Formats: sequence, structure tokens, C-alpha cells
Amino acid sequence: MKVSSVKSTYDFSSDENYLSIFPDFPDGKIAGAAPETLEVTWRCTRDGKQGSEQRMLGVNFNDVSPRKSTRLHLLGAADIRALKAESVSEKFGYHYTNFMGLRRGTNLESAFAALIEPYAGEPFIASQRLLEIPDNENDALRAVAVEVKTKNGRTDICFADGRPDTVRKVNNLQVAGEFAFYSTDGEGFRQATLTGGSVLEGPDVRIRMSARERTAKVTEVDYLKKTFKIDAPWPAACGGRVYEIGSPERMTCYTATAVTPQGRSATVTLDEGADFFRSPIRRVNPGEGTAACVLSFSLGKMKGLDKNWVASNDRMTKFWRADQVAGNVFKLIGGPVAEADFAPTNVLRLWEYGVGDTLRQSTFASLRRIEKGVYELTGDVDLTVGLKAKALEISPDGTTWKSLETTKKGEWLEIRVSAALLGSKPVYLRACFKILLERRPHWPCASGTCDC
Repeated sequence: MKVSSVKSTYDFSSDENYLSIFPDFPDGKIAGAAPETLEVTWRCTRDGKQGSEQRMLGVNFNDVSPRKSTRLHLLGAADIRALKAESVSEKFGYHYTNFMGLRRGTNLESAFAALIEPYAGEPFIASQRLLEIPDNENDALRAVAVEVKTKNGRTDICFADGRPDTVRKVNNLQVAGEFAFYSTDGEGFRQATLTGGSVLEGPDVRIRMSARERTAKVTEVDYLKKTFKIDAPWPAACGGRVYEIGSPERMTCYTATAVTPQGRSATVTLDEGADFFRSPIRRVNPGEGTAACVLSFSLGKMKGLDKNWVASNDRMTKFWRADQVAGNVFKLIGGPVAEADFAPTNVLRLWEYGVGDTLRQSTFASLRRIEKGVYELTGDVDLTVGLKAKALEISPDGTTWKSLETTKKGEWLEIRVSAALLGSKPVYLRACFKILLERRPHWPCASGTCDC
């Protein structure tokens, strides 16, 4: 149905009120019931204006190349209201279309499963469907799995779970983790990736990780150098990856540019500073332990952003923890508070993280076929890889191969690979699936005596 504009009351119980905050355009506001799988497609304009292909691609723009589009596939959407409205960016000067998916009623915990498909010319996804997960929960942390078939012959299973310690059955997979990916094509197994998990097992590959995450406490911070020390060993290969840091009251993410191991500790260097807020102080109340600032948070007081900030004076000679009482008033915790603490600049600073916070990183492992019988292995944790093979070799460069100690478990042949061996670069595995060992005490299959 078409929806006309009404004065917004910020009562979003009706489609009309929900869409009233958007400007009016002819046929610009539409609302209706979504199908089980809802597809929404945006196509880049070619009018040369802000936001067009010409402006985004610059010298790389080619007017005879296929049109560029992005398609959203929202699965399991049958109980969702689908709403569309138009907007104009005053800052950047371009017009864009908004899509909203909305649930109303009670018990609104939701886990939205969606695919985003950017393509030039024709889309590449042939089909997609939600997969059934036995004994799944019905809240926002429930597991979700989607099967995607592509026009070039791939079948991918994408999995996510808010309870990564729970072992799930998904089709012919067994998986426990935050995220998992299992891909096959006309030649069989293609890729398996596990993040923040313990097991991913399919018909042809088994990956088991020794730990699904690593954690440490921050013991020392140098805000000017954008470094901090932690109380646990951490692999140097984890530089360049994203970390969570903070406390249960408030977490944030950073990217490390380097990790320097130091025995049973390490120093982490980040790409960005920890500065969040700096303001002159209007008044200090020593009795209440509060500081009222000239400035306030631009978004006001919001849950998830109002607790356990690291606070300091301008010279960083005295530190507290800070809870936001109101927009510009902060309760300083962890020691007495006096006006003299902030001399001579009379400034309060808030930092994203500090001593005592927890650093957390999900571990990962990925095995990808690069040619028949040859696989690229990456990861950052000790792991076990199993293939239904007769023999396995390993190589640091894909050229020089050597045998590894293996364990036979039924039809599986397993090897253990340490995080130290993986390092910051891939290693390579070569598998022989049909081999007459009594005739070939030495292989590779390139000798031509193996029919794998």
C-alpha cells in the first residue's frame, strides 16, 4: 500500500507514523507484508551526480560496463512489515532509498538472517534457503544457517550462533562456533572456515580448534603511543586483526597493527587512539564524586555507552572509572575526587579502554582447496585437521613437502598443527586419497603412480 505523510508523533505503532519522519516524494513511501524471503535491490545511478557510479568510480568508470547493483535477501521474513522511504543527504547532496523491516507485537527477540549480494549486470545467487537446526532456541541468540547456491556451481552453508559452545547439527554438518562456512562445488569439498568455535565437521573435512577465543587483562596503557600491555602471551601473527576490548558494561573494537610477545605477556599496538571525550569542567562535587562538564555526549545518555568509562585528568596523572549520570555529569569511581585533581587545565578526559579491561579475540581456522588434493590452511590457534585421505604432507610454501605424524580414526586421517607453525602466513596440505603404499614408499602424486 502507499502511505501518505502525517505529522510525526514518534508513535511507530502504525506504518504511517513510522514513515512520517521521512520527506515526501511521489510514490516514495510504501509499506506491506513481507514474503517468506524478501528481496530488495538497489542499483547505482549513472547521472553523474553525487552517489552515482561516475562519482564513486572516478577514472575507473566505464559506461559500457554492466550496471552495478546490490541485492538484499532477507530470509524468514513472513511476519515482518516491509517499509520503503526516500531520503536526501543534506551533507553529501544525494538522494537514496531506505528499506526497513519491522516486527510489532510481543516477544520481539529476533535473529535476522540476510544475504547481501553485490553484482555487476546479472546476480550470481541461484537460490537461498534457511536450514532447519534441531533443538534450536527461539531468541535473539539462536543459531541460524543459510544454504546458498550460486550460478557457477557452488553450494555454501553460512552459520552463526550466539551460543558458540553448543554443538549443532546442520544438514550433514556438525558445528560449534560463532561463525562457520562450508563450501562445495562440482569437484567436492572447496572450503571450511570456523571462527570462535571448537568443531566444524562435514562429509569430507573435520576441523577442531583447541580454544575458541583468547583473553587477557590490560595491565598498562600508553595512550599517546596507542599501545597497551596484557597479562597473557599472545601470538605475533594476530597483528592486523580486530579485537574486542572493555568490560561487560561497555565493549568496543579496535584493530591491532602489531603484537609483540614478551614471554608470558605481550604489547599490543593499535591503529587508532583511545580518546573518546574531552571537556572543560563546570564544577566538581567532591562529596558526590561527580564532575559536571561543559560538553555532553552528542547522543545523550544511552544504554551501553553510559557505564565504566576510563576517566582521567588532562595530564593523565590520575585515573578513575566513570558512569554517566546525565548528559554532561559523570560519577567518578575508584578514589576521591577534588577540584585540584584537574589543575591546571580543569579538563575531564574519557578513554575507550584502560587498565583492568579485558582483551578478547575469537580464534579462527580455514582450509581451502587450491587445486586437486592441495589445500591452503590458515589459522591462529592449535588445531586438528582431518581428511578422508590415505596420506598427508605439509609445506610452508606449496613447493617443499614433508610428511607429518598422522592419527588414523576410522576413515579419517588427522594431523595436529600448532599456531606457531601456522604463523602469519598460510601453510599447505597435500592429500592422497587412493594410494598403494607398498608400491610407493615415497610420494607425491605427481610421480604419476597414484590414481587419486
